Amino acid sequence: MSSLKEVTSRFEKDMWNSYSIPLQKHHYNAHIFRQYIEDYGAVQAAKNLIESDDIPYGLTKLCDIGRLDLSAEALILKPEYKDLFTTELRKIARQRLRIHYEYKAPWDTGE
Repeated sequence: MSSLKEVTSRFEKDMWNSYSIPLQKHHYNAHIFRQYIEDYGAVQAAKNLIESDDIPYGLTKLCDIGRLDLSAEALILKPEYKDLFTTELRKIARQRLRIHYEYKAPWDTGE
């Protein structure tokens, strides 16, 4: 069983990958996303993005390049990160992906 600190660390790595992969492979520089992670830490940055009423530009950009799997919305739906986020926040993320982008993360169990 992983500790909360280990899970948080893995989530942070996933969030940084979600910044670096589009930059390297698609030449998309998500500088605002990077700044969010630096300012708030990965978990709080994800919470802030998902709690916002606005659809982040970066989410639309990830859709455009076919990488919604790298979005904070998709990442928090990974079963291994369930303990980092409330059920309500996961529900918002799931709905945002489905309603606005008709996307379901492959690992999303709907819980």
